Amino acid sequence: MKNRIIKLAVIPAVLVALLSYIFISRQTNMIQVPVAKNLIHQGEIIDDNDITFLKLPSYALPPGTVKEKEQLVGKRAGVTRVAGDFFYDDVIKSVYVQVYEDETLICVNVPEPLTRFITEGTKLIIATTSTSNSGVPPFAVENAEVVSILSKTTSNTVSSTNTRYAIVKVKRDQAVQLASSLKSGDYTVIIQKQ
Repeated sequence: MKNRIIKLAVIPAVLVALLSYIFISRQTNMIQVPVAKNLIHQGEIIDDNDITFLKLPSYALPPGTVKEKEQLVGKRAGVTRVAGDFFYDDVIKSVYVQVYEDETLICVNVPEPLTRFITEGTKLIIATTSTSNSGVPPFAVENAEVVSILSKTTSNTVSSTNTRYAIVKVKRDQAVQLASSLKSGDYTVIIQKQ
């Protein structure tokens, strides 16, 4: 009889202890994973403001998921990420641009309607639109290659605006011709037909 009472007391206690151990080990095995905080377009360089963290059990992560924020900041998104998306090793690219001696990089403001169509590698035409101060006739730079996309969010108490910029590779003499128009904003960006 004592043996039967001991079995009835010990077996449920062991089962409760085992289930508690499994539950606690799963809860303490949680890790913080970086996910996209907002929309990150293909080709954009990822910064601190683009990342938030999601707490998940380590066993629930898909293979290849980036687990450290340091692996993302300063890298380029190879695929568009929406808010809440994981980052994977194979869609994060190092920022490396080959710029030759006669080339330079310039920054152009991308108009809102074109933001969905401009990605890394897109060819643009940058045309000046005003010559009132410069005395230089209007001209256009063709085959300006987009090497990266940047986003800048400005906020005030009422709303926030997201401005997109394209980092574009052009010939150095073309950049000199565009300089005054870029500074004054007197230019138009056109997607070149491929």
